[in-house]
Amino acid sequence: MLKKMDSLLHRKFLKTRDVNVFEIGYDFPRTLALDKSRTINIPWFKPGNQQPVILFVMSAFCKACDLEAVELFVAEFPDFRYVLFFESNAERFEEIQTRFASLETYRCDAAVMQKQLNFSLYPCVIGLNSAGQAVACGLFNSDASIKRIVQPLIKVTYAR
Repeated sequence: MLKKMDSLLHRKFLKTRDVNVFEIGYDFPRTLALDKSRTINIPWFKPGNQQPVILFVMSAFCKACDLEAVELFVAEFPDFRYVLFFESNAERFEEIQTRFASLETYRCDAAVMQKQLNFSLYPCVIGLNSAGQAVACGLFNSDASIKRIVQPLIKVTYAR
């Protein structure tokens, strides 16, 4: 009886766990708070810009955040504009900026980002079309999962 009850409690926990992601089809905010004191204006969506944007939100304190997956994906699909929001201390962020010199990188507070973008877990990837609308969003753990999530952007961008 005890074993069965533990099993039921476990299922109840899984059923009530919400995993929010940024809603597909909505415009990405034109201003973002990186933390409690810093805000940026988003420069990516200007008239005539036809380049989709792929955003990554990650943390140095997250064991699931695999930077190698981002590196592999970026190397395979260089035609996107990439932005990395990364939570870390200043020293670690300098390393990230050096390692990801081809990406726009912003040091952020992941809790502030989660609240603004309505996602509950990371690492998170958000794919935005040239108009600034979210067309893909999800949690990733490998370059293959990033590909699966942003497949709509890959099809459109590489079909040209």
